[in-house]
Amino acid sequence: MSGRYMGILRGEIRSTLQLMQIDEKDHATLFEKIMIMEDAALGVMNRK
Repeated sequence: MSGRYMGILRGEIRSTLQLMQIDEKDHATLFEKIMIMEDAALGVMNRK
């Protein structure tokens, strides 16, 4: 998507998950859910 907001920064999300001691096997599921929320939010956030 284009606009002012580019989306999540995956490196920072991964670091946060590691700091929170969330099992790496759960990272893919969490990323999938975050990307769904991101897709829904970016359209609204990028409206003029």
